[in-house]
Amino acid sequence: MLPMTHSQQSASKNLQSISDRALKVVMADDDRNDQLLTVMAAEEASHPIDFQFVDDGSDLMIMLSLINDLEELPDLIVLDLRMPRMDGHRTLDRLQAHPVFWQIPVLVFSTSSRQADMTLSLDLSARRFETKPPDFSGMVKFIHRLVKVASERQPYEDHDCLLSDGSSTAVLLGPDLTSDLEDFLLEELDLLHDPSGRGESLD
Repeated sequence: MLPMTHSQQSASKNLQSISDRALKVVMADDDRNDQLLTVMAAEEASHPIDFQFVDDGSDLMIMLSLINDLEELPDLIVLDLRMPRMDGHRTLDRLQAHPVFWQIPVLVFSTSSRQADMTLSLDLSARRFETKPPDFSGMVKFIHRLVKVASERQPYEDHDCLLSDGSSTAVLLGPDLTSDLEDFLLEELDLLHDPSGRGESLD
């Protein structure tokens, strides 16, 4: 038998570490029924999964930005497309632009079956695109595929961030991560006051 490469060893170690604990999955979906069905399906499939739920992409980005340790990042993000404030495609774009979060596998889970939605999601580096099934047995099968995608992820790595002066610095997770979070929060506050984006306050 040929010896495993370094990447194969890392993947094997990752699979083992994930199998020793509950998967950490964040689901961005504002439909409470879908959230409940996902938890029930995981229980039916006998997969230990620690779910966290957020209502849209903006809440997801804020939640991730407040994590202080690579080990606390989720094993998988389940992402709906039709959400308030920040939709699924814009969220994928944000995740891919981040020096650390791009490593988190994303499974798009939507009512949409449009080829254009699937193509754009995969172009934005989603690992899979799944249309929400019409029945509970389909949800249970979805959970099995979700576990497979999550268990195949590679160990997360911190990356250097290139600064405007040409130097680089280590990217640190947590509230001190970046001024991008401040810019993002300001942008979201603007949208809350003016959802149309035309400068019209709701006050």
